[in-house]
Amino acid sequence: MKKDEFLKLLRDGINDLPPEDIENSISYYSEMIDDSIEDGMSEDEAVDSLGDTREIIGRVRTASGRKASNIPVYAAPDVQAHNQNKIRNDKLVTIVILIATFPLWCGFFFGALGIYISLWAVIASFYVCSFAFAVSGVATLIALPFFIASSQFMPGVLILTGCALILMALSVLFFFGTNVLAKLLCKLTDVCVRGIASIFR
Repeated sequence: MKKDEFLKLLRDGINDLPPEDIENSISYYSEMIDDSIEDGMSEDEAVDSLGDTREIIGRVRTASGRKASNIPVYAAPDVQAHNQNKIRNDKLVTIVILIATFPLWCGFFFGALGIYISLWAVIASFYVCSFAFAVSGVATLIALPFFIASSQFMPGVLILTGCALILMALSVLFFFGTNVLAKLLCKLTDVCVRGIASIFR
């Protein structure tokens, strides 16, 4: 039996109960089926594992008449116990997995942190190169008049002028190129932080 067929039969069998009880029951058994499917069962197997539909309807109707008890109106005692055991087992498995893989997560974290710091070190070195090119270009331009005054070698003057312009151009190129890389790394950082935060949530 498919999930939709089961839920329709269940709804038809309890359609005279209060609307809240009906919706709670439908929601509860729908989640039970989904959980079983997530555990590896097929849809038919998940529905069959709940038991006879008529018995389920009888239990729901009986539970609905015991609203004052501690049993939810949508859960018979045996089903409620099964669900609580499943929750406890899932939590235990999660804790065991976290403990067992802790060294792996630590290694991954520090490895990723090392790569991240290295990327920022490369970007910082590009900024230093840009600054060095700018200082060298300015120094060359400052020294140019002194070279002209002490030498009549015009090709040398042209060479120094060309070098100064090239150094200034490299400075601008490195600066703006490094800015682009820095922005990309900031975006990557934001994506990674959001991804890690979503895992913990």
